[in-house]
Amino acid sequence: MFSAFAAGICLVVTGFIGLDVSNLRGNFQGTRWVEGQVWWQIALGSGLLLLGVFFSRHLGGPRWMSVSVPRVPAIKDVGAGKSAGAAKGRERRGLASGPPRA
Repeated sequence: MFSAFAAGICLVVTGFIGLDVSNLRGNFQGTRWVEGQVWWQIALGSGLLLLGVFFSRHLGGPRWMSVSVPRVPAIKDVGAGKSAGAAKGRERRGLASGPPRA
């Protein structure tokens, strides 16, 4: 987007002031001043400016939204007063420390 804006502005300005950049090489080497405006530069620069506007409008569109994953609530065992994860952890400890208790 920024490149389209920058190139478009450069081409439009140089086209309006009459600096022909068709033979440009290096840092402004090969440019020449012409009588009047350079219409192909103005047209190309205007197209790049429109392309930059198009890109800038679509960057902030509704398609670019962050989606958060909803948290899964912990399932409580009402009778024991502990969560299901705590009860599973207690069972694992019991298996690792010896035979299950009745």
